[in-house]
Amino acid sequence: MFSILVPSLGTPYQQQDAHEALVYVLDLLHGSLNRNYSNTYVEQSPSRSSEALKLHRRREDSFIWDLFGGQLQSEVLCPNCNKKSVNFDHFTSLSLEIMKDLESPIPLEAVLQSFTHGENIEWKCPACNRKVNKPKRVFTISLLPNILILHLKRFSQCYLTGEQQKIEKLVHFPIDGLDMVDYISNYKEQNPVTKYNLYATLNQKGSLGSGHYTANIKRYKKWYLCNDLGISPGNFVPDNQNYVLFYVRNDVNFETK
Repeated sequence: MFSILVPSLGTPYQQQDAHEALVYVLDLLHGSLNRNYSNTYVEQSPSRSSEALKLHRRREDSFIWDLFGGQLQSEVLCPNCNKKSVNFDHFTSLSLEIMKDLESPIPLEAVLQSFTHGENIEWKCPACNRKVNKPKRVFTISLLPNILILHLKRFSQCYLTGEQQKIEKLVHFPIDGLDMVDYISNYKEQNPVTKYNLYATLNQKGSLGSGHYTANIKRYKKWYLCNDLGISPGNFVPDNQNYVLFYVRNDVNFETK
């Protein structure tokens, strides 16, 4: 099927990226199920999360969004006029950098803090119309999704050779009780529940070019390993092959307990 819809994901005898395939499938399902209340697109820059969500729902609204949809808020402060520029983006998964300078095991909390800490960007203030020398853009989550997908970016490109290198460090993440309260925006009314429980992982053994994918899934308090040869019960222990983490929010009725 992928070879027809997305040739880059269907090359025979060549391993492709599972997270890329996951994002494509979610986008495909969303497009097919989109309730699309309005085709009218209005170019605006809303200043509040609720306004951005309302505009987003006018164009993008489906069962997929209900499950996996979240919202990011980015802020940049101009040191010249002290005006704050706020923008919103919507996501179905978050891709997180694994810091190479930290020793293994790396706490997931440190990875999330690094993500929200932001990045230096090239920017011109829309208020005073002056260029700012690499200000920091800071991210927070203004709307937590029902199902939180965290993609651990285990592959990086070597600047000298251009080859893809795998980061084998162990990221230590909680199985129960992941609290996202430190990474959300000030919209507390939109995020009354901030704790999540792990219910599945996607794992990658080997390199990007040659490897093997498996999955661990929790079902009725038991963990199962899903492999090519079948499904077998067993205890789940995090390791350095975990690639994508699937968390469900505590208040969502889900058969993982």
